[in-house]
Amino acid sequence: MGCTPSKTAAAVKVEELSNALVVEAEAVKAVEQKTDAEMVKETAQLKLETAEVKQKTAEVKQELQQKLKLKQELAEVKQELKQETAELKQELNELMEPTITEVKPEETPAQSFWMGCCASN
Repeated sequence: MGCTPSKTAAAVKVEELSNALVVEAEAVKAVEQKTDAEMVKETAQLKLETAEVKQKTAEVKQELQQKLKLKQELAEVKQELKQETAELKQELNELMEPTITEVKPEETPAQSFWMGCCASN
């Protein structure tokens, strides 16, 4: 007769445990793969954010350098203007000196009239 040997209860139990372990291992593997994928996604997102921050930092540094350069140029222009103003004041004072000493007091119309009257007598 062609009888197939039947499995013992212990063998069935071992096979069930083995299958359960395989299923559990596959579930753990799936969770790990999902976790790995999430970590890759998070890492990519962090790299993107880091790149954006670096770019913004570079832009801010460049703006700061431009502002510092402009401040320096402004300070130089102010210094040049102060020097030029001082030179112009000195030149003006030199031009005014002879004029001030040569100015005669103006005669008032009354003085001219009386001087004219007295001179004709």
